[in-house]
Amino acid sequence: MPKFNVRKSTVIAAEQSVVHACVRDFRQWPEWSPWLIQEPDCELKFADDGRSYGWDGKVIGAGEIGIISEDAPGSIQYRLVIERPWKSVASVEMKFNAQGDQTEVVWSMDSSVPFFIFFMKNMIAALVGMFLGRLFRR
Repeated sequence: MPKFNVRKSTVIAAEQSVVHACVRDFRQWPEWSPWLIQEPDCELKFADDGRSYGWDGKVIGAGEIGIISEDAPGSIQYRLVIERPWKSVASVEMKFNAQGDQTEVVWSMDSSVPFFIFFMKNMIAALVGMFLGRLFRR
């Protein structure tokens, strides 16, 4: 399957520990997640231990994301599983770099697309990047 990587960063006017705590809490994701903003009424299921959540929507498809490791407050690594519109697994990382009373958030995703849509790889990477440009900007 053709692979792609997307990396974006933004600076948030909040301390590193505050930004990390916001991102670590999946229940806060509907407030800022570029995907969840696209379909605010999609079904969300949060794990009891707070380490993952799943979604099922008509517009954004279905899948699950979970924390696989973290180094608080510096980084969180995730496993992203997309079930619909096509099956895909991605490695996602968010790094939180303190810059005084602000925090640089660096988001990266390594994934692949099915062969039958390989020609859309660059467009998908660009769309993911565009959505990430909205990260925390609400």
